[in-house]
Amino acid sequence: LHNKRATDVFHSLPVRREKLFSANYLAGLTIINLPIVLAFLLVISIGAANKWVYQGMFYPGKMVQEMVCWMVIASVIYTITCFTSIVSGTSFDSAILSLALCVVVPVILLTVRMTMEGMLLGFAGFQENSLMDWGNIALFTPFAPMIFHMSAGIDSDPSASYTSSLSRPDYTEKMLARSNIAILCWLLTAVVLLLVTIHLYKKRKSEMAGR
Repeated sequence: LHNKRATDVFHSLPVRREKLFSANYLAGLTIINLPIVLAFLLVISIGAANKWVYQGMFYPGKMVQEMVCWMVIASVIYTITCFTSIVSGTSFDSAILSLALCVVVPVILLTVRMTMEGMLLGFAGFQENSLMDWGNIALFTPFAPMIFHMSAGIDSDPSASYTSSLSRPDYTEKMLARSNIAILCWLLTAVVLLLVTIHLYKKRKSEMAGR
């Protein structure tokens, strides 16, 4: 996409652009998700062979769910990268634009929250159920949902004292549920973005490569 000669060669092949893009897109998905599947299968196999060590704490079903979540998030980020590769002319521009799309909404919300907290007396952006809550802001980037998944359940003692609302068990459970919803929303977003990307690729001019 970013090399003029290579683009001319591929676009001169007697293959429709939709099929050309789909083949490369699926190949990329396989390359990204195959290591995730192999890693989780290895962990599940080791856990199954040593169930007596875990004493009832081995849950292969939940591990499969986590694997699917990781695959979805990886595929979402990959789809965003494919979109930026289509609309940009160089790899550097694509990388910068991909990063920007992944963090632009949380940055805007964080800026609005900090501005309103500083200028509006009584504004409480830290409330757990508000859009401006730190956890909710973070979920507007595809990097955050799996961070909540990894941290969920670490602080699970209800009798313990917690210095931050982010470490309370009830808050952790809420954020885990919200992260699952966020993963689903990101999946739907990726599907729409994929359709837009295919449409743009059909109309993309070879002259864009390298510009």
